[in-house]
Amino acid sequence: IWPHVAEALTGRLLPVHHLEVAIPETLPPVAGTAQEWQHILTAAVENALDAMPKGGIVRVRAGPSEPPGFVGIFVEDNGPGTSDDLLGRARRHGDELSLGTAAALVEVLGGSVELEFVQGKGTRITIVAPRRERPAAPAPARCFGSGARAVKSSPSPGVSRSLL
Repeated sequence: IWPHVAEALTGRLLPVHHLEVAIPETLPPVAGTAQEWQHILTAAVENALDAMPKGGIVRVRAGPSEPPGFVGIFVEDNGPGTSDDLLGRARRHGDELSLGTAAALVEVLGGSVELEFVQGKGTRITIVAPRRERPAAPAPARCFGSGARAVKSSPSPGVSRSLL
C-alpha cells in the first residue's frame, strides 16, 4: 500500500519536507481494502504536510498495538500549527479525502483515530485498526446418507483407509 501512498503524495512533497517511514514488512494485515488504506494514509500524511508549509518532518510508523489483535499506525509532524488550525485541516474539503472522513472510515472498519496536539511541537495522529481475520479453513467434506463412506487412497497399492 505504501508505494501507492507515496505516489499520491509526489506533487505535495516539497524539498523542505522530509518523510520518514517505518512500516515493518512483518506487520499483520488490517481490516479494510488496500484502496481504503491508501486513502486513509494519504489523508493523514497530507494533513501533516498542510501543517508545515515552510517545511518539516513527517514520520509514519506502525506496529502491534493494544488491545491485542490491533495494529497501531502513527503519523507525526513537527509543524507549529494551532489546535484551531488542526480542526480546520481535519475538516478540509476538496478532491482528496479529508482527515475527518478518513477517521470515519477507520471507525467503520472497527478502529479508532486520535489527534494529539502539542503547541509548537506538532501533531500526532494515532490510528488503531483491527487485524484482518484470516479466512477460516474450509469445513471438511461430509457424506450424507445411510452407509455412505468416503475412501482415501493410500500410497500402498491395494490399501485404502476410511475417513468416516
